Amino acid sequence: MSHDVSKRPKFFLSKWYFDCVSDDGEAFIGYSAEMRWRTLSIDYTSTLHYRRNRKVRAATSLRKIAPPRVKDSYLQWGSSHLAVIGKWIPITQPIERTLVESEAGNIEWNCLQPNAIAEIAVDNYRIEGSGYVDHVTMTIPPWQLPFNQLRWGRFHAHCDSLVWLDWQGENEINLAFHNGALVDSLVIDAHRLRTRDISLELDTGDVLREGPLLRTALAKVPGIDKVFPESLLHTYECKRLSRGMLRTSSMTEQPGWAIHEAVCFGKK
Repeated sequence: MSHDVSKRPKFFLSKWYFDCVSDDGEAFIGYSAEMRWRTLSIDYTSTLHYRRNRKVRAATSLRKIAPPRVKDSYLQWGSSHLAVIGKWIPITQPIERTLVESEAGNIEWNCLQPNAIAEIAVDNYRIEGSGYVDHVTMTIPPWQLPFNQLRWGRFHAHCDSLVWLDWQGENEINLAFHNGALVDSLVIDAHRLRTRDISLELDTGDVLREGPLLRTALAKVPGIDKVFPESLLHTYECKRLSRGMLRTSSMTEQPGWAIHEAVCFGKK
């Protein structure tokens, strides 16, 4: 079968994100991505493993791996190169949104599992708890995104979950989903999120990863500083694990754990 190369997007990114937090605050994060831009092709897999009062353990592989296996009852993902295998069983219905649709390109967000039961094995060490999985595809180069700040997070309690996404800049997006359902009137700052019916208070928590992308997510990619614009490489991220308390209009309180991040994108 022939393919018209001219019709392919100049930039393409497919990025999977997986996580798990145990009841006592142990955390795992996994990334699996492939990026194509002009003649450049990068496959990227990384993991973060956090145990309280210990240094975060990070690992990265630039070898291509198989995509996740998605079935009705669970999702399975792993990398033999990083000695990790995980399974996520959904609790909440998935969320799908086209976040950007323009002449410059699109961003599609598929939150397959806003809340899940997760089981991870890292070097034969097991982590069990609540989990989250999403998949983002985009054809807009990151250095041309129509916003300059992103805040994202997910909070899981025993009976409730909350996912939020906040973009500020040329285009603004302000979304929150309580147990998979869209909620209105989101107001968010560094440690508090409020809607009309619920509020979430987060403590300062612990830093899982912080710094410019050149020293964090892209640190192991050889020659990356010669390929991408400086503005992208110096984009600053801070990802945290925080204890939180969710309060609803029925006056119920649910303690739980949140993984959340703030990203400030550099501009040309």
